Amino acid sequence: MGRAICAKFVANGYFVVAGDANAEALQDTTTALNKIGENALARPGDLRSKAYCEDLIDTAINLTGRLDALVNNSGIITRGTILETSDEDWERTFDINLTAIFYTCRRAVRFMKENGGGSIVNISSTWGVYPGPSHAAYCASKAAVATFFKMSWARPCGRRHQGQCCLPRGDRYSHASVRLCTSRFRSRHGGGRTQ
Repeated sequence: MGRAICAKFVANGYFVVAGDANAEALQDTTTALNKIGENALARPGDLRSKAYCEDLIDTAINLTGRLDALVNNSGIITRGTILETSDEDWERTFDINLTAIFYTCRRAVRFMKENGGGSIVNISSTWGVYPGPSHAAYCASKAAVATFFKMSWARPCGRRHQGQCCLPRGDRYSHASVRLCTSRFRSRHGGGRTQ
């Protein structure tokens, strides 16, 4: 899903700073996106690191001077009932699925609020609203993503910001619209945006 999101933004004139733990897959994605120009930058790293999460945002801003959009699409699916879920499974799932979103959103909102607004999309899951069996940590973390979005968005961001929380269901979305950092940079036709 992340590669398709990146491609859509690039097709619409955005410069994409993309993050992923899988450095090889991330490089493949950005190489493909850069075939027709300098459209994307790969920033591999560990989303459990606050410094890495904040660096994704800072890199987009430093490269372009803008941050038009943030898409939090990363996540891991941890299987297991409550009795089968270790402390490490629980902590890793919440660190990647929720805490990383908190770090990137907080950094992005601070910049967006002072610089004319922007859009943030956090990808949750229908299992965060309608939990499936034997996925205690995953379902709880995705429910927390949906609640985090509802609780944290409107007041600090104001009217010039857009935010959405998506609940993917197979190949469809059941709630709103699209971990990428973006900013207005340039398009192939002169102006452009960065993501």
